[in-house]
Formats: sequence, C-alpha cells, structure tokens
Amino acid sequence: MVDKNQVPPVKLMSDKGTRIDGRKFNELRPIHMEIGVLKTADGSAYVEQGRNKIYAAVYGPRELHPRHLALPDKARVRCIYRMATFSVEGIQFLEIAC
Repeated sequence: MVDKNQVPPVKLMSDKGTRIDGRKFNELRPIHMEIGVLKTADGSAYVEQGRNKIYAAVYGPRELHPRHLALPDKARVRCIYRMATFSVEGIQFLEIAC
C-alpha cells in the first residue's frame, strides 16, 4: 500500500494559471455528440469530451421476466455501466448495475 504522505501532490495548474493541457481554469474540453450511432439499439448516443469517449444505448421496452414482477402502472429500468479494461490501470473488469 502506498503511503499518501510520501507521494507528492499532482500539480494541475501552472504558475501562469493554465491547466496542464493549456486550457484556462474556466475553459471546457472540446465536446462532440452524435445520436443513432448503434444500429441494433432502439436509441443510442456517442459523447466525446477531451479523451473521454462514451457510448450509451437504450433497448426496449421488453417484457419483464419473471412476469409476476410486472406492474401495470410502473416500469423497471435496468442500467449497466461498463468500463473498457484498458482505460484504467489496475481494473480488470468493472460493471455497475443500478
């Protein structure tokens, strides 16, 4: 385990008031968005901000199984978050369901 007292703090701003990548403190990274990018999904989007790249997809509605859990006046939403294994050092696979 790394002792946080022995690790020097990471410097995020230069003495000139700019970030490491040259942006000012109040400037955002470039943003790019597209919709309808996945052909097999009922709805999809691609979002890119700086080096972050995100695909989102919607599938459904579908029948709930087992059927006895279905309610006529409510819906159940299942979310799955997956992170590419190569994107973060030390993580083999990350899946978070909500």
